[in-house]
Amino acid sequence: MRKFHFFVCRNGYGHLKRVFSVTRELMQFPECVYITIHCNAGQLQNTKTWEDFHVINKAKNVCFEFEFMQNSPRYSDEETFANTLKWLGHIKESKRNIEGTIVIDNDIALLHLFPKAIVMGSFYWKDILDPLKHGDWIRFEEELIKKYNPIHIGVEKMAMHSVRNRNQFVGLPWFAIPGLGRQTPMHKRKSLLVTGGGTGSYNQRLLEIAISLKDMELEIYVDSKLFAFSNASFPLFSFSEEDFSHLKAVICRPGMGILNDCVSYAIPIFAVEDCQNKELMYNADRVVAMKVGNKVNNVKEIVVVLEQENLLAYYHENLLNQEMNGATQAATYLMGVN
Repeated sequence: MRKFHFFVCRNGYGHLKRVFSVTRELMQFPECVYITIHCNAGQLQNTKTWEDFHVINKAKNVCFEFEFMQNSPRYSDEETFANTLKWLGHIKESKRNIEGTIVIDNDIALLHLFPKAIVMGSFYWKDILDPLKHGDWIRFEEELIKKYNPIHIGVEKMAMHSVRNRNQFVGLPWFAIPGLGRQTPMHKRKSLLVTGGGTGSYNQRLLEIAISLKDMELEIYVDSKLFAFSNASFPLFSFSEEDFSHLKAVICRPGMGILNDCVSYAIPIFAVEDCQNKELMYNADRVVAMKVGNKVNNVKEIVVVLEQENLLAYYHENLLNQEMNGATQAATYLMGVN
Protein backbone atom coordinates (compact mmCIF):
# COMPACT_ATOMS: atom_id res chain seq x y z
CA MET A 1 0.00 0.00 0.00
CA ARG A 2 1.23 3.51 -0.91
CA LYS A 3 0.71 6.05 1.87
CA PHE A 4 0.56 9.81 1.31
CA HIS A 5 0.43 12.63 3.85
CA PHE A 6 -0.54 16.14 2.70
CA PHE A 7 0.13 19.03 5.08
CA VAL A 8 -1.96 22.03 4.01
CA CYS A 9 -1.19 25.70 4.71
CA ARG A 10 -4.17 27.32 6.47
CA ASN A 11 -4.04 30.68 4.62
CA GLY A 12 -7.08 30.88 2.35
CA TYR A 13 -8.55 27.99 0.36
CA GLY A 14 -6.22 27.68 -2.64
CA HIS A 15 -3.85 25.32 -0.84
CA LEU A 16 -6.64 22.94 0.14
CA LYS A 17 -8.16 23.12 -3.35
CA ARG A 18 -4.82 22.07 -4.86
CA VAL A 19 -4.44 19.17 -2.42
CA PHE A 20 -8.02 18.03 -3.11
CA SER A 21 -7.37 18.01 -6.85
CA VAL A 22 -4.23 15.88 -6.49
CA THR A 23 -5.95 13.58 -3.97
CA ARG A 24 -8.77 12.88 -6.44
CA GLU A 25 -6.23 11.93 -9.07
CA LEU A 26 -4.29 9.66 -6.70
CA MET A 27 -7.56 7.86 -5.95
CA GLN A 28 -7.78 6.85 -9.61
CA PHE A 29 -4.63 4.72 -9.59
CA PRO A 30 -5.15 0.96 -9.56
CA GLU A 31 -2.53 0.59 -6.83
CA CYS A 32 -3.82 0.63 -3.26
CA VAL A 33 -3.26 4.11 -1.80
CA TYR A 34 -4.13 5.62 1.57
CA ILE A 35 -4.14 9.40 1.93
CA THR A 36 -4.14 11.55 5.06
CA ILE A 37 -4.89 15.25 4.68
CA HIS A 38 -3.55 17.29 7.61
CA CYS A 39 -5.38 20.63 7.65
CA ASN A 40 -7.05 23.23 9.85
CA ALA A 41 -10.61 22.25 10.87
CA GLY A 42 -12.03 25.73 10.27
CA GLN A 43 -10.44 25.87 6.84
CA LEU A 44 -12.05 22.55 5.91
CA GLN A 45 -15.47 23.62 7.20
CA ASN A 46 -15.76 26.25 4.48
CA THR A 47 -15.06 23.78 1.66
CA LYS A 48 -17.97 21.43 2.28
CA THR A 49 -19.93 22.77 -0.69
CA TRP A 50 -17.12 21.82 -3.07
CA GLU A 51 -17.65 18.85 -5.32
CA ASP A 52 -14.11 17.65 -4.58
CA PHE A 53 -14.88 17.57 -0.86
CA HIS A 54 -17.93 15.35 -1.35
CA VAL A 55 -15.98 12.90 -3.50
CA ILE A 56 -13.04 12.74 -1.08
CA ASN A 57 -15.16 12.64 2.06
CA LYS A 58 -16.93 9.50 0.83
CA ALA A 59 -13.68 7.69 0.05
CA LYS A 60 -12.64 4.97 2.48
CA ASN A 61 -8.97 5.45 1.70
CA VAL A 62 -8.81 9.17 2.62
CA CYS A 63 -8.93 10.66 6.12
CA PHE A 64 -8.60 14.15 7.60
CA GLU A 65 -6.40 14.95 10.59
CA PHE A 66 -6.66 18.32 12.36
CA GLU A 67 -4.33 18.33 15.35
CA PHE A 68 -1.08 19.05 13.53
CA MET A 69 -2.26 22.05 11.50
CA GLN A 70 -4.77 23.54 13.93
CA ASN A 71 -2.26 26.08 15.26
CA SER A 72 -0.13 26.39 12.13
CA PRO A 73 1.09 29.88 11.12
CA ARG A 74 -1.32 32.40 9.62
CA TYR A 75 1.58 34.40 8.12
CA SER A 76 -0.04 37.68 9.12
CA ASP A 77 1.61 40.77 10.58
CA GLU A 78 0.79 39.48 14.05
CA GLU A 79 2.49 36.12 13.47
CA THR A 80 5.77 35.63 15.32
CA PHE A 81 8.69 33.30 14.68
CA ALA A 82 8.37 32.11 18.28
CA ASN A 83 4.82 30.89 17.50
CA THR A 84 6.12 28.94 14.51
CA LEU A 85 8.78 27.23 16.63
CA LYS A 86 6.17 26.43 19.29
CA TRP A 87 3.93 24.86 16.63
CA LEU A 88 6.79 22.77 15.24
CA GLY A 89 7.67 21.66 18.74
CA HIS A 90 4.10 20.52 19.34
CA ILE A 91 4.09 18.43 16.16
CA LYS A 92 7.46 16.91 17.04
CA GLU A 93 6.19 15.87 20.46
CA SER A 94 2.81 14.55 19.38
CA LYS A 95 3.35 13.16 15.90
CA ARG A 96 2.74 9.50 15.41
CA ASN A 97 4.90 7.38 13.17
CA ILE A 98 4.23 9.03 9.81
CA GLU A 99 5.27 6.80 6.95
CA GLY A 100 5.04 7.22 3.21
CA THR A 101 5.33 10.17 0.85
CA ILE A 102 4.96 13.53 2.59
CA VAL A 103 3.77 16.54 0.60
CA ILE A 104 3.89 20.04 2.12
CA ASP A 105 1.63 22.64 0.54
CA ASN A 106 3.34 25.98 1.22
CA ASP A 107 4.33 25.45 4.89
CA ILE A 108 8.08 25.18 4.27
CA ALA A 109 8.77 25.22 8.01
CA LEU A 110 7.69 21.57 8.10
CA LEU A 111 10.91 20.63 6.27
CA HIS A 112 12.47 21.04 9.71
CA LEU A 113 10.59 17.88 10.75
CA PHE A 114 10.22 16.15 7.38
CA PRO A 115 13.42 16.91 5.42
CA LYS A 116 12.58 14.49 2.58
CA ALA A 117 9.13 15.98 1.95
CA ILE A 118 7.99 17.24 -1.45
CA VAL A 119 6.72 20.82 -1.61
CA MET A 120 3.73 22.12 -3.61
CA GLY A 121 2.85 25.72 -4.32
CA SER A 122 3.69 28.74 -6.44
CA PHE A 123 5.74 30.83 -3.99
CA TYR A 124 7.89 30.86 -0.86
CA TRP A 125 6.86 32.89 2.15
CA LYS A 126 10.29 34.53 2.20
CA ASP A 127 9.26 36.34 -1.00
CA ILE A 128 5.95 37.49 0.45
CA LEU A 129 6.56 38.49 4.06
CA ASP A 130 7.85 41.87 5.25
CA PRO A 131 11.58 41.37 6.08
CA LEU A 132 11.40 44.04 8.78
CA LYS A 133 8.67 42.16 10.65
CA HIS A 134 9.53 38.57 9.78
CA GLY A 135 13.30 38.52 9.31
CA ASP A 136 13.83 35.50 11.61
CA TRP A 137 11.16 33.47 9.81
CA ILE A 138 12.50 34.40 6.37
CA ARG A 139 16.04 33.36 7.31
CA PHE A 140 14.68 30.10 8.76
CA GLU A 141 12.87 29.27 5.52
CA GLU A 142 15.88 30.20 3.38
CA GLU A 143 18.10 27.91 5.46
CA LEU A 144 15.64 25.00 5.13
CA ILE A 145 15.41 25.37 1.35
CA LYS A 146 19.19 25.57 1.01
CA LYS A 147 19.83 22.65 3.37
CA TYR A 148 17.27 20.19 2.04
CA ASN A 149 16.82 21.39 -1.58
CA PRO A 150 13.27 19.97 -1.79
CA ILE A 151 11.49 18.92 -4.96
CA HIS A 152 8.89 21.62 -5.61
CA ILE A 153 5.76 20.98 -7.70
CA GLY A 154 3.83 23.96 -9.04
CA VAL A 155 2.02 25.60 -11.94
CA GLU A 156 4.67 26.60 -14.47
CA LYS A 157 2.88 29.77 -15.59
CA MET A 158 2.22 31.03 -12.07
CA ALA A 159 5.28 30.08 -10.01
CA MET A 160 7.26 33.03 -8.70
CA HIS A 161 10.85 33.40 -9.87
CA SER A 162 12.51 31.99 -6.74
CA VAL A 163 10.45 28.79 -7.20
CA ARG A 164 10.55 28.46 -10.97
CA ASN A 165 14.32 29.01 -11.23
CA ARG A 166 15.25 26.19 -8.84
CA ASN A 167 16.73 23.04 -10.35
CA GLN A 168 14.32 20.96 -8.25
CA PHE A 169 11.21 22.68 -9.62
CA VAL A 170 8.69 20.45 -11.42
CA GLY A 171 6.64 22.82 -13.57
CA LEU A 172 3.16 21.60 -14.50
CA PRO A 173 0.00 22.94 -16.22
CA TRP A 174 -2.88 24.43 -14.24
CA PHE A 175 -4.27 22.18 -11.48
CA ALA A 176 -7.68 22.36 -13.12
CA ILE A 177 -9.96 20.15 -15.18
CA PRO A 178 -12.41 21.26 -17.90
CA GLY A 179 -15.60 22.40 -16.25
CA LEU A 180 -19.23 22.27 -17.32
CA GLY A 181 -20.22 25.02 -19.75
CA ARG A 182 -16.70 26.38 -20.31
CA GLN A 183 -17.47 26.73 -24.04
CA THR A 184 -20.53 28.90 -23.38
CA PRO A 185 -19.94 32.29 -25.11
CA MET A 186 -19.83 35.48 -23.08
CA HIS A 187 -23.06 36.96 -24.43
CA LYS A 188 -25.00 33.99 -23.00
CA ARG A 189 -23.55 34.33 -19.49
CA LYS A 190 -25.63 36.49 -17.19
CA SER A 191 -23.95 36.59 -13.77
CA LEU A 192 -20.90 37.90 -11.92
CA LEU A 193 -19.06 36.60 -8.86
CA VAL A 194 -17.37 38.95 -6.39
CA THR A 195 -15.07 37.03 -4.06
CA GLY A 196 -12.26 37.78 -1.65
CA GLY A 197 -11.23 34.20 -0.94
CA GLY A 198 -10.58 32.66 2.44
CA THR A 199 -8.93 35.58 4.25
CA GLY A 200 -11.81 38.07 4.09
CA SER A 201 -9.29 40.92 4.35
CA TYR A 202 -10.76 42.92 1.44
CA ASN A 203 -14.44 42.60 2.32
CA GLN A 204 -15.24 46.30 2.52
CA ARG A 205 -13.65 47.15 -0.82
CA LEU A 206 -15.22 44.17 -2.60
CA LEU A 207 -18.64 44.89 -1.12
CA GLU A 208 -18.43 48.47 -2.42
CA ILE A 209 -17.63 47.06 -5.87
CA ALA A 210 -20.60 44.67 -5.72
CA ILE A 211 -22.96 47.48 -4.66
CA SER A 212 -21.72 49.74 -7.46
CA LEU A 213 -22.42 47.02 -10.05
CA LYS A 214 -26.04 46.56 -9.01
CA ASP A 215 -27.32 48.71 -11.87
CA MET A 216 -25.92 46.34 -14.50
CA GLU A 217 -28.25 43.78 -16.01
CA LEU A 218 -26.33 40.92 -14.41
CA GLU A 219 -26.97 38.79 -11.35
CA ILE A 220 -24.26 39.48 -8.80
CA TYR A 221 -23.20 36.70 -6.44
CA VAL A 222 -20.79 36.79 -3.49
CA ASP A 223 -18.83 34.22 -1.51
CA SER A 224 -19.76 33.12 2.03
CA LYS A 225 -17.59 35.71 3.79
CA LEU A 226 -19.00 38.58 1.74
CA PHE A 227 -22.50 37.15 2.14
CA ALA A 228 -22.18 37.36 5.93
CA PHE A 229 -20.34 40.70 5.81
CA SER A 230 -23.06 42.26 3.64
CA ASN A 231 -25.94 40.90 5.77
CA ALA A 232 -27.13 38.80 2.82
CA SER A 233 -27.43 41.79 0.49
CA PHE A 234 -26.47 39.55 -2.45
CA PRO A 235 -27.20 35.91 -3.31
CA LEU A 236 -24.68 33.37 -2.08
CA PHE A 237 -22.59 31.69 -4.75
CA SER A 238 -22.66 27.90 -4.45
CA PHE A 239 -19.33 27.20 -6.22
CA SER A 240 -21.15 24.45 -8.11
CA GLU A 241 -20.46 23.62 -11.74
CA GLU A 242 -23.87 24.97 -12.67
CA ASP A 243 -23.23 28.37 -11.07
CA PHE A 244 -19.75 28.64 -12.57
CA SER A 245 -21.09 27.92 -16.05
CA HIS A 246 -23.20 31.13 -15.98
CA LEU A 247 -20.43 33.54 -14.95
CA LYS A 248 -19.47 36.29 -17.35
CA ALA A 249 -16.56 37.33 -15.12
CA VAL A 250 -15.06 36.89 -11.65
CA ILE A 251 -14.03 39.95 -9.64
CA CYS A 252 -11.53 38.76 -7.06
CA ARG A 253 -8.39 38.95 -5.04
CA PRO A 254 -6.42 36.69 -7.40
CA GLY A 255 -5.42 33.74 -5.23
CA MET A 256 -4.53 30.46 -6.89
CA GLY A 257 -7.79 28.78 -5.84
CA ILE A 258 -10.12 31.11 -7.70
CA LEU A 259 -7.70 31.43 -10.63
CA ASN A 260 -7.81 27.65 -11.13
CA ASP A 261 -11.62 27.85 -11.11
CA CYS A 262 -11.53 30.57 -13.76
CA VAL A 263 -9.30 28.40 -15.95
CA SER A 264 -11.59 25.38 -15.46
CA TYR A 265 -14.67 27.29 -16.61
CA ALA A 266 -12.94 29.81 -18.93
CA ILE A 267 -14.17 32.84 -16.97
CA PRO A 268 -12.49 36.24 -17.56
CA ILE A 269 -10.74 37.58 -14.47
CA PHE A 270 -10.88 41.03 -12.88
CA ALA A 271 -7.96 40.98 -10.44
CA VAL A 272 -8.52 43.62 -7.77
CA GLU A 273 -5.12 45.05 -6.96
CA ASP A 274 -3.83 44.58 -3.42
CA CYS A 275 -0.61 46.52 -2.96
CA GLN A 276 -0.11 45.04 0.49
CA ASN A 277 0.18 41.47 -0.82
CA LYS A 278 3.16 40.62 -3.04
CA GLU A 279 1.75 37.26 -4.09
CA LEU A 280 -1.54 38.73 -5.29
CA MET A 281 0.23 41.58 -7.05
CA TYR A 282 2.36 39.02 -8.88
CA ASN A 283 -0.71 36.89 -9.73
CA ALA A 284 -2.53 39.94 -11.07
CA ASP A 285 0.43 40.73 -13.32
CA ARG A 286 0.36 37.15 -14.61
CA VAL A 287 -3.37 37.46 -15.40
CA VAL A 288 -2.58 40.45 -17.59
CA ALA A 289 0.48 38.81 -19.18
CA MET A 290 -1.54 35.73 -20.16
CA LYS A 291 -4.30 37.98 -21.55
CA VAL A 292 -7.03 36.26 -19.56
CA GLY A 293 -8.27 39.34 -17.71
CA ASN A 294 -7.50 42.77 -16.28
CA LYS A 295 -6.04 44.33 -13.17
CA VAL A 296 -8.59 46.75 -11.73
CA ASN A 297 -8.66 49.42 -9.04
CA ASN A 298 -12.21 50.72 -9.31
CA VAL A 299 -15.69 49.95 -10.58
CA LYS A 300 -15.36 52.21 -13.62
CA GLU A 301 -12.53 50.04 -14.96
CA ILE A 302 -14.66 46.92 -14.49
CA VAL A 303 -17.71 48.40 -16.22
CA VAL A 304 -15.66 49.54 -19.21
CA VAL A 305 -14.45 45.97 -19.84
CA LEU A 306 -17.82 44.34 -19.13
CA GLU A 307 -19.35 46.49 -21.84
CA GLN A 308 -16.80 45.23 -24.40
CA GLU A 309 -18.15 41.84 -25.46
CA ASN A 310 -15.31 41.38 -27.95
CA LEU A 311 -12.67 41.87 -25.26
CA LEU A 312 -14.41 39.40 -22.94
CA ALA A 313 -14.60 36.92 -25.82
CA TYR A 314 -10.86 37.41 -26.37
CA TYR A 315 -10.12 36.62 -22.72
CA HIS A 316 -12.47 33.65 -22.93
CA GLU A 317 -10.64 32.25 -25.95
CA ASN A 318 -7.28 32.61 -24.23
CA LEU A 319 -8.63 30.80 -21.17
CA LEU A 320 -9.90 27.96 -23.37
CA ASN A 321 -6.35 27.56 -24.65
CA GLN A 322 -4.76 27.23 -21.20
CA GLU A 323 -3.20 23.82 -20.60
CA MET A 324 -4.82 21.95 -17.70
CA ASN A 325 -4.71 18.62 -15.85
CA GLY A 326 -1.64 19.53 -13.80
CA ALA A 327 -3.15 17.64 -10.85
CA THR A 328 -3.13 14.44 -12.91
CA GLN A 329 0.53 14.96 -13.75
CA ALA A 330 1.32 15.77 -10.11
CA ALA A 331 -0.34 12.54 -8.96
CA THR A 332 1.57 10.53 -11.57
CA TYR A 333 4.81 12.13 -10.42
CA LEU A 334 4.08 11.38 -6.75
CA MET A 335 3.26 7.76 -7.54
CA GLY A 336 6.69 7.45 -9.12
CA VAL A 337 8.53 8.78 -6.05
CA ASN A 338 10.21 6.03 -4.02
